[in-house]
This record gives sequence, C-alpha cells and structure tokens, in this order.
Amino acid sequence: SVIETRERQRPNERLKRLGKSARRKKHARDHVHRQHDEVDEPRDRLRLLRPASDEEPDAREAERRGFTLKLIEGSMDDLSMLSAESFDIVHQPVSTCYVPRIEAVFAQVARVLKDGGIYISQHKTPTSLQVVDNDSQHRYLIGVSYYVGDDPLPDVKDIAYREVGTREYLHRWEELVGGLCRAGFVIEDLVEPKRGNPDAKPGNFRHRGMFVAPYVRMKARRIADRGAMSRGTPTIWTPE
Repeated sequence: SVIETRERQRPNERLKRLGKSARRKKHARDHVHRQHDEVDEPRDRLRLLRPASDEEPDAREAERRGFTLKLIEGSMDDLSMLSAESFDIVHQPVSTCYVPRIEAVFAQVARVLKDGGIYISQHKTPTSLQVVDNDSQHRYLIGVSYYVGDDPLPDVKDIAYREVGTREYLHRWEELVGGLCRAGFVIEDLVEPKRGNPDAKPGNFRHRGMFVAPYVRMKARRIADRGAMSRGTPTIWTPE
C-alpha cells in the first residue's frame, strides 16, 4: 500500500499539508497493493477516517486506476492513526516547511513504512527561505539567519517561494539530510528540480530560480537493520 499526502493551503495553521492527488501517482500503481491512503492536515487536530466521496477528483482517479481510496485527516508529525510498517511507499510533496521539527516527521514516516519501503519527499531549501529581497542590480539578498531554530520565518519582501498567510520554518541541511539518515533511512538519490529560466525578467520567480535552487527532492529507503549494511566492511573514521 502507499501513503501520499494532500497539498492544501490554510492560512495561519502550524501544521500544514502532506500531499497531492492520486492522479499524479503513475509511478506507484504497479508497485503497491490495491489500497491507497491519503493524509490530509487536521481541522483543530481532528482525526477523521471517512470514505472518499464519488464527487471528489481523487476518488474518481482512484476508481479509474483500481485503487480503494481512504482519506484520513491528520498531521504529518503524528501518524498514530496508521499502523506501523504498513506502507510500501510514502510520497510527500513540499510541506515540511510548515512544521518546526522535521525530525518528528521523519520518525513518523519511518514508523509506518515497511522495511525496505521507499520515501520520496520534496522540501524547500534553507537558502531559498533565507532570501528576503533583491537589490537594484537584481541580486538576491540573504537576510534570515541560518540558525533561526524553531521560530517561524519573518515576513519578507521577496515572496517568490513563500506562501503568504502561513507560518513557515527553515530546516538546515543537517536536519534535512542528516535527520533523514538518523531516522533510519538510506538516501538513494537527491535532485534539485530546476525552476529557473534564463529568459525570465528580474524579480520573477523563474529569474530567482536561476540563482537559488528553491527545492530539493530526495529518494530514501527505510533500512531496519542499519548494522547489516556495514558488517564485514572496514570501519571508516568520521569526525565528531
């Protein structure tokens, strides 16, 4: 089975969305059981399990592909309504920027994935979230501390890759990559989706995308026994 999460905007909510619709899950259909769950963000942290309505686009697409679809309202950092080791794939579009502690999200995803399960996620890069404005020479200015901690990001003038009316949080590379590894995952691939266009006018989000990569996408595999990977191989010293 596969868990994917729905993407939706709700202003001024700390816990934001996981997800996209089933119609964008072509790559998963040949690798999952005929069960398909989506996690949506909660209203006042309600946990609600309901059948999908025939009027919903996700339900229509699921029926077309032969899935049984359930919509579950929850929070990306609390998936306690889902059984441990019950999913083959977790797909998460950009959404971790709406929670202050990304480690909690990774821990929950690791819990619900089977051993060897795949986690595909996309995140806003920390450098992109540090940009506050551009100057008269069309240079993009960094004005937010890299070590902002759990505090929400301040309002900025350049909102090309910010969501107006929401609380967003910066996660350092140590938290994005290192946190994923510490949660029991092995990263198999990492890409920076290109959003830049050399013909875009200064100030346009496509122009900014030529100078600052806004997103990072990672494919990781949950490995329950991390020790098995290194048995029989020389120990490599790493700095503390």
